[in-house]
Amino acid sequence: MHQKETALLGRIVAETAHDLNNVLAVTRDAGGLLQDILSKINLENLPHADKLTRIGESIDRQTQRGAEAAKALNRFAHLTDAPLAKIDIATMVLLALTLTKRHAAQRQTVISSTSLVNKQTISGPPMQTLLTISACLRACIDACPNGNVEISTKKARHGAEIRFSLQKREADVVADLSPESLHELGAHFSQTDNLAVLLLNP
Repeated sequence: MHQKETALLGRIVAETAHDLNNVLAVTRDAGGLLQDILSKINLENLPHADKLTRIGESIDRQTQRGAEAAKALNRFAHLTDAPLAKIDIATMVLLALTLTKRHAAQRQTVISSTSLVNKQTISGPPMQTLLTISACLRACIDACPNGNVEISTKKARHGAEIRFSLQKREADVVADLSPESLHELGAHFSQTDNLAVLLLNP
């Protein structure tokens, strides 16, 4: 995809995320109003009071979940702002985790992060870097249905190393990455028994 097309895609996604945030704000306010009303009346004489309380709590939980997804979409969209930029590895890993939650839930795989190196940066294409990390993470999830995938980072000699620790692995990790895309990033992906490693060495 050419840079102009990528930038257009970013603007479309950012605008959609903005609209989604507006919808969530209205829904959140309505849910908050419902909870305020319920807190000021005698619930003993109110039909279905318990159901109304649960509805208000559910609205609050789901709007928070939606706000997190919309925020991640907006951050994803702005990765297209520049073809090359300084990339914070920990921030990129956390974004990949957020955008992959649905895939993990479908596989009943627990994904988490630990020992992320603070303020570790590399220079490169932000969107392609995120997609590469996400492809590796999704492949690890597919290899560990009903298992666990834990991501950590460490400094490499000329870049960054992202480690995926797998528990209850049932298959090999097969990431949907072309040799060309890895070469363009200066990246290398490898796997041992219960550890997959993505080396970003731009």
